Amino acid sequence: MSSRRKKALTVGVGILLFACLTAFVGTRPVNQPPPLPNPNGYDDFVKAGLVVPNFPNNDVSKIPPDQLRPLVAQCEAAIALMRPGLDRECQVPVEYSPEFMSRRVNQIMAVKSMGRALVASARLAEHDGRPAEATAHCLDAIALGQLSCRKGLMIDGLVGIAVESMGATKLASLRPTLDAATCRAAIKRLEELESKRESSGAILEVERQWVKGSFTLAQRLGALVQYKSQQSTRQSFISRHHQQTTATRQLTLDLAARAYELDHGKPPAKAADLTPAYLRRVPRNPESDLPLTLP
Repeated sequence: MSSRRKKALTVGVGILLFACLTAFVGTRPVNQPPPLPNPNGYDDFVKAGLVVPNFPNNDVSKIPPDQLRPLVAQCEAAIALMRPGLDRECQVPVEYSPEFMSRRVNQIMAVKSMGRALVASARLAEHDGRPAEATAHCLDAIALGQLSCRKGLMIDGLVGIAVESMGATKLASLRPTLDAATCRAAIKRLEELESKRESSGAILEVERQWVKGSFTLAQRLGALVQYKSQQSTRQSFISRHHQQTTATRQLTLDLAARAYELDHGKPPAKAADLTPAYLRRVPRNPESDLPLTLP
């Protein structure tokens, strides 16, 4: 093969490779973020989280009740600021800019602080013999976790998962102490939240659009050298999202079983026995789509 033909072939392969990479990274117009709701519940979450006091331990279960009591008292104002946001439309205010993430550190930490305040309040209410109030705080934490990542990026999803996990874990520990009425009320709210849960795919799509809108094509092509690492991060996020979705759905099923046992004097034989009196439908595993089962 002549040197001219080799050069032409090399150029042709290079053009083809560039075309393939460009198609892979994407050059189509970026979808702009939808208009923010007004009022935006996300703003309530951030404002509330910024006034939460500092806890001596991020794991509030390790703080003695006598130390927890004054901290929870200081959290009351933050909880009052947060609660209206739970009933409002919520959306993370995404901006297409490389500096966007660095400007959002305080917002992200505020949401996590708010979740910690709710779980601390639940723990103190449990200690003081107020299980219904403790349950309400746990449900608010679960709602906060799910609502605070609406139309947000992967980091918002991860923080939301962490907050939801805190609330769900605490509520699971309360379950043996709850009466049937409290279980029923909790199930109703959990089913309503589940019907509006943001999927992992929706969050990753917002992330993809943000990357396209915030970085140049050359920057995105350069980032392909980290493709395996990025793919691993996305898969890890999907796995964590599925795990927490499963855990919260299992909690809903377990609360229904608790209410059934209190009403009938014996546990249900199978999950299907809980519908429709206790559950709209048996929750399903988000990966296999198979119905969840009783312990």
